[in-house]
Amino acid sequence: MLQPFITHTAKRLMRSPIAVSTAILSLCVLLSACSRPVVQASMSEGHPYADSSFDFSMFSYIGNDTIHYGSSRIRWTKLNFPTSDGHQMRVEIWFPVGRHTDSAKVAVLIPGLGDQPMELYPIAMALTREGMVALVFSPRGVGRDFTYTGITGIGINSGLPFDYGVHLPEDVTAALSAYQRNYHLQQLSVSAFGTSLGAVTALDLAANDDQIHGAVLESVMPNLSVTAHKLLSSSDYQEMDCLLRQAGRSLADYNPTSTIKRFPVRDSLLGIWGQKDKLISQDEQMLFQREIEQSIPHARFERIKNGGHGLTYGFPLSEQQALSLDKQIAAFMVRSVSH
Repeated sequence: MLQPFITHTAKRLMRSPIAVSTAILSLCVLLSACSRPVVQASMSEGHPYADSSFDFSMFSYIGNDTIHYGSSRIRWTKLNFPTSDGHQMRVEIWFPVGRHTDSAKVAVLIPGLGDQPMELYPIAMALTREGMVALVFSPRGVGRDFTYTGITGIGINSGLPFDYGVHLPEDVTAALSAYQRNYHLQQLSVSAFGTSLGAVTALDLAANDDQIHGAVLESVMPNLSVTAHKLLSSSDYQEMDCLLRQAGRSLADYNPTSTIKRFPVRDSLLGIWGQKDKLISQDEQMLFQREIEQSIPHARFERIKNGGHGLTYGFPLSEQQALSLDKQIAAFMVRSVSH
């Protein structure tokens, strides 16, 4: 009986504004057979402010443990854009309210494989509090039933076929280009955040796009082939490989161990891993950190005690630790486009 309520409320949340005084959205998501928290997000009714902004608040909980991310006044919209292969997609844009904002300085937030974009909302909130525009990206097919998770959630691009992230780099690039055109900006200064596969994409973008001046890599996988074999079933792997071949690519084209060698030395990089990541061992983390340090001597790294793969929901951190980490990420992204 819960699923119809979730689906109905999710659709209402993804329209702006929602028509009820408070909308509660609950989603259960799964990654690598590890339990992920149920997330609730609430938005205030309609447009309570004259400038069309509204208050957004969010909390996540698992069992009796709760993390409340507070409230942030934002202007929120969706922007349509064409992809390089002829599809139409949308991206969420979060504008801060109450302080001067340079719209040319923007953060792009990229979720992991099959993850909901809502997982990135706490960081989007932290960025808006710092006065920075945030683009929250929703990959193709997220929210549809597919064999990787078998869970139906929400996603503003759920009408497209799930593609295992094969087109993710060019889709994010297309979203940034559409944002620049729509708001008549001569040039962008971008900082990219990604978690898991999203981190691979953030690194790829930073290595190939001179408008991107910084990257935050959360739970980045050094070797995609090794991780894909751990994570995907044989049928999923074959389907992904078929999509890659159709696009004229291979997993090796995206491997961070190769991409990091093209990362501009002048740019900023922050790597974050959980010490109890079940997909990326401590040895893999340390080996890749040394490779990064050889290419980017000023790169920074954080290892989160008891953290697993992907930390965007905060758990098992305390509320104070989770909020502190989001604030640290936001501050780093702001600095990376400010010099």
